Amino acid sequence: MLGVTLLNRRRNSWLYKKLKLREVRLEAVKRKWLFTKKIAVGEDLGRRKLGNGVHGLKRVELHDQDPIGEITYEPFLVKDWLRHFDLGSWKNDVIVTSEPEKWIHVLEAYQPPSVQQPAMKTALVLLLVGVFAHNLIAQQSCSSDQNDQAKGCFSTWLNSYNVSSSQVTFQNFFAARLALFNASGPAGFDQSCTWQLALDTCLQGVDLNSCLTPASFANWFNSPPNDSFEFRTFYYVGDYQCTDGRQVLSKNWNCILKVDTYESSDLQSCYNTYIASVNNGTDVCKAYNQYINCMDSLYAIICGPAVRPYMCQMDEIGFEVNYGGCNKTLQHCF
Repeated sequence: MLGVTLLNRRRNSWLYKKLKLREVRLEAVKRKWLFTKKIAVGEDLGRRKLGNGVHGLKRVELHDQDPIGEITYEPFLVKDWLRHFDLGSWKNDVIVTSEPEKWIHVLEAYQPPSVQQPAMKTALVLLLVGVFAHNLIAQQSCSSDQNDQAKGCFSTWLNSYNVSSSQVTFQNFFAARLALFNASGPAGFDQSCTWQLALDTCLQGVDLNSCLTPASFANWFNSPPNDSFEFRTFYYVGDYQCTDGRQVLSKNWNCILKVDTYESSDLQSCYNTYIASVNNGTDVCKAYNQYINCMDSLYAIICGPAVRPYMCQMDEIGFEVNYGGCNKTLQHCF
């Protein structure tokens, strides 16, 4: 009945528009759209924030059609989406479309990453490394003098991030590092490298193979066991970021940040697939090679091929410092 009524009204009338809006709202409830809006000629989809913490769109569909693709509030993705589905074009950061009255319905949307509860560790803050149940590399005993030296060095390093020795959780460290990067951008990264290289200098003379174990932070600062594991992993990944990987990361900072922010669900999916493969009996080395390819491709597609070796190295360092069983079978990064 509503459809017949709509057909009998002039398309530019107030009543038509009101009934049309009501129809869309009813359909939104029935089909569980997150929210709905119109695409207008010249509408800027690259700058405007949507409200309610939403920073971009993910899955959308056009009115009365099945889901047809993905869209985000990033120009390089919006224009591809428009071109692929012949809806118009992207020019000077605004939509140019021949469908000015098309309703666009959002099934999923990107949320800003949470500092308090990050879903995963990103390429700028830390490589995501799973706490897997493989045999860790064997550790030797550490002398008490070297153990005390290492503890003091890491305590100073944590204090640089304003993480006190009584609150050493990886969550607190992650939040402090992310806050530094959000506040200062690449300059914050440079500062973190100053602290990282000072840590390396402080640790000279310490046998890290025996004095930096997956249990070290738990013993030194009463950190949770998983946090202790992640701190140890981060030390080696952070060293790479601030030495051999520094130039690539600095040159591609903004692009990598975009991937971290807008593709977090796909990055998490790479990790989830890896865990599922291992749990289903796939050889761990083969599964991790697939994980590397999955992660590297997401960054390389958007940031270019120069980023792939950097991401590959990050992936492999985080794995090999904890498990030596794949050292001869993981892919070459260069």
